[in-house]
Amino acid sequence: MTGAQLRMSRRVMNLAHIVTQNGRRLGDRIGFVWGDRSWTWRELDAMVSALAAALAKQGIAKGDRILVHSKNCEEMFVSMFAAFRLGAVWVPTNFRLMPDEVAYLATASGAKAFLCHGDFPEHAAAVTTTDFTWRLGEGGSLGTRAVAEAIRAHAGAEIANAAVEHDDPCWFFFTSGTTGRSKAAVLTHGQMAFVITNHLADLTPGTTEHDASLVVAPLSHGAGVHQLMQSARGAKTVLLPSEKFD
Repeated sequence: MTGAQLRMSRRVMNLAHIVTQNGRRLGDRIGFVWGDRSWTWRELDAMVSALAAALAKQGIAKGDRILVHSKNCEEMFVSMFAAFRLGAVWVPTNFRLMPDEVAYLATASGAKAFLCHGDFPEHAAAVTTTDFTWRLGEGGSLGTRAVAEAIRAHAGAEIANAAVEHDDPCWFFFTSGTTGRSKAAVLTHGQMAFVITNHLADLTPGTTEHDASLVVAPLSHGAGVHQLMQSARGAKTVLLPSEKFD
């Protein structure tokens, strides 16, 4: 490889490697707590691969956008890392948005898949531009399939983390700004790796797998970023319902 090629290639770690590494090193330790349930890092890694395999079977690949409209729940947490694992782009919404606003985000982001919490059937009906809609959590017959069912159906699947470079997007962070429609801040694997490293070095340098992170804000907000920082050190995430945040 020439010097010019080396400069052009900016390979970085796929953020889903956080779960891969924790599954290998800290497999039996609790990585996530939701209500009265908990999952080890090994279980989380397996769930991420299972969901990634299910999405890949539907044609989701590197660069595709996955719109997620959901309250906090374990499946939303898993969907983030499943999107990263495929090299796809996670596009979470503010769960308080109206159906027409979520429909706009689907169009603006070019989302190919829509994962919608069962509490929001009107939002699912409003989004007509994606290839398919799957249900997160409980609730009726929303969408063509439940994410939990997709995970069960692909249990045991082994999906490698997609190769990514510094500027490959991993997250569209939609913010309304001050005027007009919501706008997407494009977060990349390289950028987020820097943010995680910086936060750990400056804010919580002593974080280890023996710690726990209490997440009281929606994962679609900055809590999603802060969760990555803690997860990078194997600390378990204790997630509270989104409604607790006002």
